[in-house]
Amino acid sequence: MNNDGTLTLDSSQLSAALNSDHSGVLEFFQGTSGFATGLSTQLTQLTDPTEGAFNLDLQGMESTYSSLQDQINDFQTYITSQQQMWLQQYTQLNVTLLQWPFQQQEMDALFGTGSYSNSNSNK
Repeated sequence: MNNDGTLTLDSSQLSAALNSDHSGVLEFFQGTSGFATGLSTQLTQLTDPTEGAFNLDLQGMESTYSSLQDQINDFQTYITSQQQMWLQQYTQLNVTLLQWPFQQQEMDALFGTGSYSNSNSNK
């Protein structure tokens, strides 16, 4: 194995090993404790469709995604309700402000026009 993770095969050494100990080479790659068996075991632990690490990570990400989507939906619902409440309050305030001149006219009619300015000028 090279430093960059790639494999290099020296065909002359492989040929010599196969010629001198063919069963030992087979055992190394295919035996119960051989390289291929160990690699297969490791890959199975990673890729098992029910309990593999990749599947468990994927399930965790899906759960997180679902939770975040629920939070987004809840926040959008909250924003919509706040917007409706503020619109209703604004509408009520606007109606009150539009009625203010009419209420001022009624007050002036009840107390006489300019009654406030006369009482302030006497002081």
